[in-house]
Amino acid sequence: MDILSRFFEEYVEILSRFGDYQSRADQREFLIYHVGTCLVVFFLGVFLFLFPIPEGMMGPFRLGCIVCFWIPEITVTARRLNDLGHSRWWMFLFLVPVVNTVFFLYLLCVPGRQS
Repeated sequence: MDILSRFFEEYVEILSRFGDYQSRADQREFLIYHVGTCLVVFFLGVFLFLFPIPEGMMGPFRLGCIVCFWIPEITVTARRLNDLGHSRWWMFLFLVPVVNTVFFLYLLCVPGRQS
């Protein structure tokens, strides 16, 4: 249980730096953010399956979830691009189908620059 608690402590710490676009994010931080987000979305889906939201509230709930996960995604990706020495304009590659998967794997696998 110690590993899981440390993992989520680091995940929450990454989320708390959602306004930091200038620093760097290494491969580990990038991976922790994405695995943590997948786990949160999975458990949120299980919770919503067990306790459904009324039909009229689903739209605002989805919008809130998108904003809550999209803003940290942008900042973690910007910090990862800083670590690799690339421009933040590269983030637009996530909008291109198929290329976004290759780009994600590139960000995940390529080691950052030495400071």
